[in-house]
Formats: sequence, structure tokens, C-alpha cells
Amino acid sequence: MQDARSMLVVLLLGLGVTLAGVVFLAVGRRLRARLRRLPRTPVREARAGSFVKLVGQVVAREPVRAPLADVDCAYFQMSVREVQEEMKKIVETVYSEKEYATGWGLDDESGRIEVEPEGAALHCLRAREFSPGLAAWVPEIRQDLLARYISARNGRTDLRTHLREERLELGTPVVALGWVREGPRGLVLTGGSELEVFGGTEKELTSLRGSDVLGGVLVAAGLLLCAAGVSALG
Repeated sequence: MQDARSMLVVLLLGLGVTLAGVVFLAVGRRLRARLRRLPRTPVREARAGSFVKLVGQVVAREPVRAPLADVDCAYFQMSVREVQEEMKKIVETVYSEKEYATGWGLDDESGRIEVEPEGAALHCLRAREFSPGLAAWVPEIRQDLLARYISARNGRTDLRTHLREERLELGTPVVALGWVREGPRGLVLTGGSELEVFGGTEKELTSLRGSDVLGGVLVAAGLLLCAAGVSALG
């Protein structure tokens, strides 16, 4: 009876992993199809009131400094979490902050347009993670920053502090989808939640991506688990 229950759990786990893989594949393919469908608009041809796809590099008048990577960025988000070591489970997000550069812009060979990033969806950002004590001391991470972000654990020994930083560095190639409007200094790419910025070249974003690889692995692993569960139950 216990064996049957265990195999049923394996079967359900296999179904869940397979479904997750299918979702990864579907989302990745839908995104690539959308990026391919929209024609690229050079900055100099953008017109107020139009929805465009712009391809260029990120620039900023006053960049912000990403704490962990210690590089100039147009945007970064830092999260500090307490993770239960044995279960690898996030217990609490202790601290989270994000910061945008002043005077965001997108530059292509035809010109430059200002970007209003507030509320935008930012995809495919560079990330860095760090957990003190899991690896040798990393000299490029300033110790005063670690002291700033790492909090006391209130005597608990089963928790480990985990830092994760996502950032969009200056000069990063991006593909941006959004609305163009008139601003005080010229045209602005905006849209709030409708504005999407993808870190990467157009070729990279419309070709085979990690989501396809991960999705394929999850589907294969899920089907193997399902087969094992069905075989044992049968």
C-alpha cells in the first residue's frame, strides 16, 4: 500500500514537471513569434502615438551603481532573503530595493530616444547571486555592502542569507516594445506595464533560447517520472 502511494506521488510529480516544461516551451515560442512579427522601427522614424519595436543599446545621463556587480547600470534590483538550508525554501524576503537611472535612453545607429521605465516589464536581465559562507570570499564584492545588506538571523542556525541582484548594464543591447509619445525634450518611449524591454540582441531573442532547453529537459524528465509511476502501479 505504501509502495502504491509512493508511486502515485512519483506519477503526480512527473505530470507537474511535464506541465512546467510545456509552459516554458509555450511562453518562449509565443515571445519569439511576437518579436518576429513586429517590424523593427529605427529611432529616427518613430512617431508619437505609434507602438514600435526599437532595437539598440541602453544609455543613461545619470546611471546607478549596481551593488554586487559594482558596475554602472540603467536599472538594478537587489533582494535579500533568508533561505532554510535543508529545504532550500525562502523563509522571508528581508530587504528589497530597485533603482532606475535618470535619463534612460535607447540608442541605435539612427538616433536616441528617451525611455520612461517606471512600471515596465524588464526581461532577460543579467543576474548575480551571493550567499556568504557558501563560497570563498569574493574580493570584488565590497565588504561594507555585505554589512549593509546582511541582517542578523535572530539566533537561528538553519537559515542562510541569500543575495540576488538583477541589473541592466549600460551598453547592453536591448529590444524594446512600447508606445511613443511627445516629451519635454522630444520623443519618449513609454507605456507603463505595456512597455517591455528585453536584454539581448534581436537575433538572440528570436532564436533558440534557454527556455526551450529548460522546457525540453523538464518535459523529458517529467515523462520519465510518469513512465516509472505508471509502470510501478501497473
